[in-house]
Amino acid sequence: MMKDCPVWSTPAGKINFSAFKQSFSTNVNYLKRRFSSGDLSSEYEEGQLGPDGQPIPGPPPTKEQPPQRPASTTPGQVPPQDLNIRPGPPPPAPGQPAPINPKTTSAPTSPAKGSQSLLQRVQSLTGVAREVTSNLTSSVMASAGQLGQQGSAQALNRLPARSENCLVLLVIDDANTDWSKYFKSRKINELDLRVEQAEFSELSIVAGADFGCVVSYPTWKDGNKMTRSFQPDFVLIRQNLKDAGRDYKNLLLALMYGGVPSVNSLQAVYNFQDKPWVFAHMMNISRKYGRDAFPLIEQYFYPDFKEMGTMVPRLPAVLKIGHAHGGLGKIRAGTLNDYQDASSVVAVTATYCTSEPYVEARCDVHIQKIGNQYKAFMRKGIVGHWKSGSGSAMLEQVSMNDRYRSWVDNVATLFGGLDICALEVIVGKDGREYIIEVNDSALTLMGESQEEDRRHIAELVLSRMSLLCKPPPTQQQQQAQQYQQQQRYRRQSGSSIGSSSGVTGDSGGAPSSTSGAAGGGISSAADSAFGSSTTVSEGSSATASTANSTVRRDSQSSTGSKTSFFARQNSQQGVPPSGQGGPSGGTGDDTEDTMKNLRKTFAGIFGDM
Repeated sequence: MMKDCPVWSTPAGKINFSAFKQSFSTNVNYLKRRFSSGDLSSEYEEGQLGPDGQPIPGPPPTKEQPPQRPASTTPGQVPPQDLNIRPGPPPPAPGQPAPINPKTTSAPTSPAKGSQSLLQRVQSLTGVAREVTSNLTSSVMASAGQLGQQGSAQALNRLPARSENCLVLLVIDDANTDWSKYFKSRKINELDLRVEQAEFSELSIVAGADFGCVVSYPTWKDGNKMTRSFQPDFVLIRQNLKDAGRDYKNLLLALMYGGVPSVNSLQAVYNFQDKPWVFAHMMNISRKYGRDAFPLIEQYFYPDFKEMGTMVPRLPAVLKIGHAHGGLGKIRAGTLNDYQDASSVVAVTATYCTSEPYVEARCDVHIQKIGNQYKAFMRKGIVGHWKSGSGSAMLEQVSMNDRYRSWVDNVATLFGGLDICALEVIVGKDGREYIIEVNDSALTLMGESQEEDRRHIAELVLSRMSLLCKPPPTQQQQQAQQYQQQQRYRRQSGSSIGSSSGVTGDSGGAPSSTSGAAGGGISSAADSAFGSSTTVSEGSSATASTANSTVRRDSQSSTGSKTSFFARQNSQQGVPPSGQGGPSGGTGDDTEDTMKNLRKTFAGIFGDM
């Protein structure tokens, strides 16, 4: 048994320092790793009280001693005494508190105590972090609100300033036409005019209830791209709002939201987004005046490709797919197979389709109306294409007859009125005419009179702007208007006072009038009585002499004074004057009192009757 146990062969009173050193360093390193972080502490921290209300003492300030394996000693050996181990402090006397060493860090007595202290610290740190986070969030939200208000105010301040001495005209057209030269040195209501021109694809519009709308578009200056912003006062639309692959409806809505007037009106331009919608309104005109007076071509409408198989039009036919201009989206179907192929194309486009009979055209006629200016052009194709408007053509201006004028005038009444519009008419080889479509303010100008037509458009725009873009009145004008209103009110009040005094001073025929007006109120009785007396006096004055008329005028003046005196006396007695709150009709005590007062008044004027 003794042979299996390890024995330290050390002499009595001596220790193996190499083994002690190795064991001491190992245990010290372990303790350092365990307690150097300071996250764990004992259940009773420094300064805490025990269960009996007494402070718990910390361990004595001694050097840390690692646990050692007990060395086996032989019987008779004495344990080593030179390990430099100091005894602990003596126990406290009864009734005295144990001393507390604030520099002592006690080690945990068990893992449960250490985890409990760590959990408490983590919870405290979490609460502090939550409070700091909430305070930070509230401060950030308050700052964000202030920044938002400041940002909105700054955004309004960044709006382009509207000039009080200048009006801005926005022309939506391509760069091939310079519209500024047609409005050069022109004024509207003593205000200068500035022209801004851009295409639909270049515009960026922001609208608001407070500032109208702000239009921006890019410009180039010295090779640098810049953004130009302004607030338009009027718009001239010379581009199609919707075409094949392009739709600028949102820009039109922004202009409408900003309340900007235009030529044609924004409502009319909005209605020209789809040709079938416009064609349906022309069908109403044809139904109203008849096919002979308004020869509209026959047309079918298919909302989807599925309906195209239910009713096949008369072939050959021309199919128009969707909304497009310039001959785009048109297919000629000569046979049933061609028609079926075209319907398969409509199936992949996911849009509507219209069909109309194919007319072998001899020429087509373009009838335009710009304000009060009418023109008609005849166009003949040269290349022989079935689309008369495609390719090269011979153009000739023809006389404007009454038939063409009536057609375009009827169309100009659509959608609240079209200031600029044009009709497209096809003339067959048999000489019959067919109206196929109408164009709005984006019509194509033709012939050698294009410059003249642009000047007509400019004059039309200026006339509309002079009516719709009136500058706000200045302070002097407002004061002048207020003064005129006051003078007008004074004249009206003076005339009403004069008329009432004149009615009071008339005489003659009073008894019969008052007796006939017994069932009426004060105002009706007085009006009837004084009206008849005025007639009698006028008739007698025509036959009386100058002296009598003079005497009558004197008597009328005295009578007026007497009447006014009695009127004041009646008002003091509580009788209201006519037209100022008295009863307006009916019978009873009020009417009888009124008639008695009137009889007394006339008796005082003309004597006893």
